[in-house]
Amino acid sequence: VSAKGNKNEITNLLNSLRTAKVKQFVIEQPRTLDPYGLNKPQLTLKLTTSTSNDPRVLIIGEQTEEGAYAKTLSKENIFIVRQSLFDTLNNRELVDFLDKSLVDFKDSDVTKVTLSMDKNLAELIRNKNHPDKWSMIKPENIKANTATINSLLFDLKNTRILEFAKTQTKSSETLNLKEPEKEITLTYKNGKTWTLKVSSQASKTDHYYAKRSGEETVFTLEKSSVESIFRSLYDLKDRAILEFDDDAIRQIQIEDTKQTFILKKAAKKWALTLPKSEVSIQNFVGKNILWTLNSLEFESIIAEDPGNTLTGLSKPLISLKLLNESGSILTHVLIGNPVTTSAETHYLKIAKSSTIYTIKKRFLEKILDTLQKIRETL
Repeated sequence: VSAKGNKNEITNLLNSLRTAKVKQFVIEQPRTLDPYGLNKPQLTLKLTTSTSNDPRVLIIGEQTEEGAYAKTLSKENIFIVRQSLFDTLNNRELVDFLDKSLVDFKDSDVTKVTLSMDKNLAELIRNKNHPDKWSMIKPENIKANTATINSLLFDLKNTRILEFAKTQTKSSETLNLKEPEKEITLTYKNGKTWTLKVSSQASKTDHYYAKRSGEETVFTLEKSSVESIFRSLYDLKDRAILEFDDDAIRQIQIEDTKQTFILKKAAKKWALTLPKSEVSIQNFVGKNILWTLNSLEFESIIAEDPGNTLTGLSKPLISLKLLNESGSILTHVLIGNPVTTSAETHYLKIAKSSTIYTIKKRFLEKILDTLQKIRETL
């Protein structure tokens, strides 16, 4: 197996060897190694230093009441090492020395994330002017959901390898990693990249074979880990429609199919000025409307305008304007008819924009519910 080593485990082993001492010398020039079990040793340890290509070799044979017989290949004498050293070496498995962390990086060093999954390709790049924000450039140019990407990177760093497969029996080709089902590539500031490939073939129902760049060793990951890394295109998009500062809003104008309401804010308190002048309302009413608009997310973007007959945007169910202190309109939202193929979604557009969205019906219902609360105060 060729894989990244576990630094702590390897260091602990070297420290154990460094402090180990001979418990007892047995014989300087044995005629044969057979009586000591050193002709077919139970354990063989090879250490190669940076200054020499010739390894230092320690072999350990049969155990005794005092410990275990041992010798180095460079000398003839046989000695006994303590049982604790024998146990330290004998109880270790290969996997103990392998680093089971999938990857380590600083989030700020990642400039690009490329995801290939379900025959879809997503490319996400960090905004150079605003490094805390991300953009999607493939399959379309759109703002990316920064919170989702930050969560993805966090999950990637915290993913643990379950077990390493033996390379002689589990090759990349036999495990379908030449053409993986999923693939993620991180690009760093220095231009270097790191790639993870995940096969469609599972070793168990909830495990997947995977391979990372720089290593030939195949390993398994939990299905839940794979799902936390490979987010859907839907989740990767920033689906927020509006972006505004609540404190800049001084007036809300809402018109439904029945009447018009105007709410104005002064001294951080909201009051109804239409249809009745200066009617006091509960302060949360204005805040609820702004919160609903701030959380407004699209389900899809309509590629081609289906026309007002279908969308109903020329005579919307809801027309909602946000104005600032000077009376300028900051945004004007129009919510139209339900989508013919899905009664749970409605058409929406921003006035003066040609883009038409679909939104969940629940956003409309929240606004209508707030209007009902206002009517109850009249």
